[in-house]
Amino acid sequence: MATPAQRLESERAKYPAMQVDEILVWRNWLKLHELEYELLPPEWILFRAVAPGAKPHPGDRFDYNVRIGVNVDPGPDFPDNIRQAAIATRSLRVDAMGWKAGAPVLFEVKRRAGPQNVGQLLTYYHVWIMAALTAAAADTRAMQWPIIDLPFSQVTPASGQRGC
Repeated sequence: MATPAQRLESERAKYPAMQVDEILVWRNWLKLHELEYELLPPEWILFRAVAPGAKPHPGDRFDYNVRIGVNVDPGPDFPDNIRQAAIATRSLRVDAMGWKAGAPVLFEVKRRAGPQNVGQLLTYYHVWIMAALTAAAADTRAMQWPIIDLPFSQVTPASGQRGC
């Protein structure tokens, strides 16, 4: 009998930043909420076309493994593959991103969310604003994650976050 990782091998390629349990959470969440999100804007698809990693396509509703933040380039003395790896390891990685009401929605997918994930999402929000990646700012009230433990869910309203 195959392991969950083996059964989800093709899914792991589609969601490169997610662990097996996170893929299961995300797939179940998509069944319920995918159609609530708009198609990715053409300007976002063009922007991501030159970024390293998997590229979204016209008709996609979500982009995955989006790198944001300070791109520290070690310089032209290094081979291009080393430069790209250095930039990628120093940037933040958003598990998934969608668009709702014309604004980006950033997702950190976890089987069990904790306080550190609120910090991650708040950091993503501020980095997104500073990087001015889109005309529309990511709305912190729109940042979501699939499962919230009961004690943690009491913390999220104060931060403007919500689980779903």
